[in-house]
Amino acid sequence: RLAPGGALALVTLVRGRNVGSGSDTMDLFLRSTIGCAPLPEARELENQLLQTGFSSVRKTRLMPTNLLYGFVAR
Repeated sequence: RLAPGGALALVTLVRGRNVGSGSDTMDLFLRSTIGCAPLPEARELENQLLQTGFSSVRKTRLMPTNLLYGFVAR
């Protein structure tokens, strides 16, 4: 639960086309484990946050060598 004007900060790997980046291995692991969901694509996660009522979402790639992103939703 956020206070009025609060922000949600989220850091996660996302799915993409960086073979060997680590996110492809994590995505494969999650897809083959019962009860787990695959990694989202960055755009997919951004859209989900907007659909849940946040008015803006800022995403930042945190490491140039892999698909680790930070999201701030307000």
